Amino acid sequence: MGNYQILLLDADDTLLDFKRSEAAALSLTFEQMGWVLPEDGWTCFHQINDELWKAYEQHLIKKEALVISRFEKLMATYGFTGDAKIVNETYYQAMQQQGFLLNGALSFLNEVKQDFRLYCLSNGTPAVQYSKLEKAGIRNYFDGIFLSDEVGAPKPDSLFFERVFVQIPNFSKEKSLMIGDSLTSDIIGGIQAGIDTCWFNPQRLSLSEGLSPTYEVHGFKELLKVVRDSSNFMKNKVQ
Repeated sequence: MGNYQILLLDADDTLLDFKRSEAAALSLTFEQMGWVLPEDGWTCFHQINDELWKAYEQHLIKKEALVISRFEKLMATYGFTGDAKIVNETYYQAMQQQGFLLNGALSFLNEVKQDFRLYCLSNGTPAVQYSKLEKAGIRNYFDGIFLSDEVGAPKPDSLFFERVFVQIPNFSKEKSLMIGDSLTSDIIGGIQAGIDTCWFNPQRLSLSEGLSPTYEVHGFKELLKVVRDSSNFMKNKVQ
């Protein structure tokens, strides 16, 4: 085992295949609403949703407004009429039926479960996240699950991390690693909280200027090397 004892893991697009879940849930939502999903409908919704979640991370919009606004914007784009609140509730119900893991995620969790304490840190909505983790078969892998709605602040807010840290028994910043795909929530949040970070970047996106995660990995095999042999893994790999 490497230097770490506590792994703080993001959920969506780090362990869970969020894009697959999102596409499936949106398709079910349109079906329930009696609408025809346009060819570029999922891409449009994904862009709208992603932008609003980034605004949520920056405290520019509240979660309650976010989940309604995304469907108001989508409906306005394609000329659909209806109650965006009902559409969102339908979408949430559809999302709770999803539970897709990224390829390699389960093998990774099985490899690290016995040697590390695992905690899930997510900005996702509790009912949806708990259901997705359950359906994906990994909810019980975690020693604790911390969701922004329950913590009372979103990643990357320092308050989120402070409240999480005090709830983890025998917590040590030096022995902890934040792992996630989002530079704006996982990496910035971890850096500001004073812990090592690992950017999970299978799409090989470009690093934002001025950001220096402790590690960057492109898949679960490389991630396993980081957590198991961190003392020999090249720190500050990202230039």
